[in-house]
Amino acid sequence: MDTKPILAKIESDARAAVADILKEAEDRVLSIHEQADMNLAREKSQTQKEAETESQKVVQRMERLAELENRKELLRQRRLLMDKAFDLALEKLRQLPQEAFSGWLMGWLMSAQGDEQVQAGEHNDAFFTPAFLEQANAQLIKQGKPGQLKDKGGRAPGITGLMLFGHGSEVFLSLESALELKRLDLEMRLAKLLFGE
Repeated sequence: MDTKPILAKIESDARAAVADILKEAEDRVLSIHEQADMNLAREKSQTQKEAETESQKVVQRMERLAELENRKELLRQRRLLMDKAFDLALEKLRQLPQEAFSGWLMGWLMSAQGDEQVQAGEHNDAFFTPAFLEQANAQLIKQGKPGQLKDKGGRAPGITGLMLFGHGSEVFLSLESALELKRLDLEMRLAKLLFGE
């Protein structure tokens, strides 16, 4: 019996099996490479998206910081302008006629307890006479208060108006204090306008 055809058949079957195994291995290798390429592309795309998102966040933060700095600078410039305006207002108010100025101060003095010591400021103090104190005491008495305001003597430096001393406190009745209250109000409103707080 001739074994050649059987051996040829075995060899042919073995070659076919090896070819199938090699083809299957090649397909697997290609599939693994394709899968790796797809994973790499997906990871690259995800990384790019994350980098873009993060860079957008950084840009937004930098824009907000720049806007905040601009607002701060605007507030600083407006405060400088307000300083000049209030300095000018103080100079103009210091030129009020004596009757108008003493009338304004008399109105403020009516909030006194009535037994304090009073000291005039060093600026525009011509209104502060014994007659001024007598008139203030008379009006305080009409309000049911003691009417015993007394001249403390001397002049309060840097003040245009009066200072009251009594009951462990000092109260400023001056153009400077009135303007400072207005300034604080304006600064708060300006900051609220600029920063929305």
